[in-house]
Amino acid sequence: MSVHSNQFHPSARLYGRLLMVSLLTALVCNPVSAEIAVVTPEIFFERVPDQGIQPQLITDIAGLTHLIYFRRDAKEGRNRQGNLYYRQRLGTQNWSIAIKVSQRGFNHLGPVSKASGYVDHQGRVHVVWFIPGAGYLYARSNAERSKFEPSREVITEFTEGLDAEASIAGTDSRITITWHAGDLANEAARAVYSLTSLDDGATFGRAVRMSDSRLGACACCTLSTQYDEDESLQIAYRSAVNNEGRHMQFLTRDEDNAEFTTRTVGEWKINACPVSSNHLNGDWLVFETEGKLFQINLTDAEVATRLQDSVSRQKHPVIAMNRLGHRLVAWGEADGYFAGGSLAGQLYNPDATIVPLTVPPEGADIDEFSVVAATALADSNFLVVY
Repeated sequence: MSVHSNQFHPSARLYGRLLMVSLLTALVCNPVSAEIAVVTPEIFFERVPDQGIQPQLITDIAGLTHLIYFRRDAKEGRNRQGNLYYRQRLGTQNWSIAIKVSQRGFNHLGPVSKASGYVDHQGRVHVVWFIPGAGYLYARSNAERSKFEPSREVITEFTEGLDAEASIAGTDSRITITWHAGDLANEAARAVYSLTSLDDGATFGRAVRMSDSRLGACACCTLSTQYDEDESLQIAYRSAVNNEGRHMQFLTRDEDNAEFTTRTVGEWKINACPVSSNHLNGDWLVFETEGKLFQINLTDAEVATRLQDSVSRQKHPVIAMNRLGHRLVAWGEADGYFAGGSLAGQLYNPDATIVPLTVPPEGADIDEFSVVAATALADSNFLVVY
C-alpha cells in the first residue's frame, strides 16, 4: 500500500486508475478468481482549497465527490470570520470554482461547530451550519449545484443552549437535521432533537425529541447521523448522565413506528465537556474516549476496540469506506481544544486486518480550528483533505 499527495505524485493517480481497470477486467473475464483478487487502494492527500478549514467530503450515489469548507476572510492570525463554500471534484485532481453557500459571513467556534452536508438522490447539496448566538441555518443547492438557495432558519424549537454543530442526513426525499439543546449549566437535562423534510428540503415538520431524557447530552460535543438500509435514522452522540457520564451512545429510530433504541458503546466519566466528535459510516462508528480513539462494528461487535496508540490526544476522526470493503480512518493528534495537530490515519483490509505502512505525507499538519475529511472515490481509491 502506498500513500500520495496529489501535489507531489501526479503519476500515482494514473497508476490507481490502471489498477482499478485491471480489477474490473478480472471481474468480467474470471469472476470466480476475482473474488479473492482485491486491489489495495491508493490514498491521495490534499490541502483544503483557498487555505480553507473544516472540510467535509461527500461521494454521492453517482460517484461524484463534493467538498464543503469554511474560508476565512483573513488568512493570517486567529480570525474566525468567513463563509462556507462548495466545490465539486473534476477529474482526478481539480476542483470546480468555489460557490458560496452562506450568504452572509459568520464566526466559527472551532472543529465542533463545523458545517454538515448531504447530497440527495437528485444531486442537490444540503448544508446546515451553526452561527454562535444565532442558532442554525440551512441551505440547499439547485440540482445542477451551480448556486445555493437563500439560507433559512428551519430550527425554531428547542434552541436553548446551542453550542455545537448539527448533523444532516437523508434518504430518498427525506432530509433530517439533528442537534442537541438544553440548559448549559445542567447538561444531564439536555436532549437530542430532529426535524425532517419529506419533500427534499422544501419544507420541514416539527422538531421531535429523539433521545432518552435520562441520558442528557454533552453540550460542546458533536453528533453524527445517517440512514441505514432500512431507512431508520441512526444517531451517535455523547451523553451527560448525571453531568459526568460522557458516554458514547448509539441511537436508532424506526421511522415506521417512531420508536427508538439506545445502546451505550463506550464509557467515559468526566465532569466536564471534552469537546469531541465522532463519525458514523455504514456499520462502523469511530469516537474518542479519554484522548484515544475507538472503533466498533455496530452490527457484528459488542465492544469497541482501540485504534493505534499515540502520545498525543487523538481527536475528530472520520471514516471512509470503498466498495471493495476497505476502511480508512483519519484523525488529528494534538493537545488542546482548537489545535488541529498532526494528521494520522489507518487503512484496513476488507477482512479488518491492518494494511501496513499507512502514514500521511511528512509534515501533514491540520490547521488550527480545523479537522481532516476523507472519502472513497468512484474508483475505490481514497481522498483525504486537511
